[in-house]
Amino acid sequence: DDVAAWRSVERICWKWWLSACFEVTDDLEKLHELCEISGNILTTHTDDAIAELAEYVRQTREELAGGSQLQRYATVELLLQGADIASARAEEQLGYALTGSHIGVVIWVDSEDDIGSLERAAEQVMRACDSTRRLTVVAGTTAMWLWIPAAATPSLTALADRLRGRRRVRVALGRPSKGVAGFRRTHMDAAAAQRLLIRLDSRLPIVRYEDVHLVDLLSIDVAAADRFVADVLGDLLDASPVLHQTLLTYVAEGLNRTSSAERLYTHRNTIDRRLARVDELLPKPFAQNPTEVTAALTLLRVRRGTA
Repeated sequence: DDVAAWRSVERICWKWWLSACFEVTDDLEKLHELCEISGNILTTHTDDAIAELAEYVRQTREELAGGSQLQRYATVELLLQGADIASARAEEQLGYALTGSHIGVVIWVDSEDDIGSLERAAEQVMRACDSTRRLTVVAGTTAMWLWIPAAATPSLTALADRLRGRRRVRVALGRPSKGVAGFRRTHMDAAAAQRLLIRLDSRLPIVRYEDVHLVDLLSIDVAAADRFVADVLGDLLDASPVLHQTLLTYVAEGLNRTSSAERLYTHRNTIDRRLARVDELLPKPFAQNPTEVTAALTLLRVRRGTA
């Protein structure tokens, strides 16, 4: 991103400079010499800046490949395993406070060709959490583990806005938890959310464990989960996604049709018609089986990558 930005600025400056040169003189010999010298200066400056950035990236990668990164990973593994390690010592080795609330995050890509996007995505997730600090641990060649000192998980909308343009990066977030035990718990949440997407072959780019906790429990046996969804939803299974969205919004709004209409930017009568159609498609009306229908529909949306 920085390299592209520098080249864009270079083109703009060059265009401005050429216009200024031609306004000053129309002597072709002088213009030729002026353009040659100034062009060399401009491109040399940009090339030097890019080379400096490349060297910084190289040094960072070397650091992540060993030394302090390995020590950090070892300390994190001890904490995750519940080992008897003094908090003060762990904090010193990690450079991260274990007190307060943490949000665990797993960021990964499916191909090593996209690993360059991991660090930038990590920075954006941190900002979405309204934080300026994070603990980062490289977990293999295509993944990172993060702990961010924050008390509330950002919304999916906020995360999607921050990660726009990074379609190949995937993010799983745990629930906020406090202290050393919370450090472990929130990471386990994020890791479970990642495994859920992999298990269901879901293409969701972003998932919060708090949104899929029940789905995770229901889908340990994927074949059984699929049968559960089919049995509970009946003909609603293959109905329009608009009906699925309407019903889940209706549940999220506390079964309030007016607020559901406002949230979906539609008329109350439209909501009434959609919910009536939902009841026609379900094996039995929603009001008689709200918990299972909501769980099945949520599982379906994660499975299809449309949540």
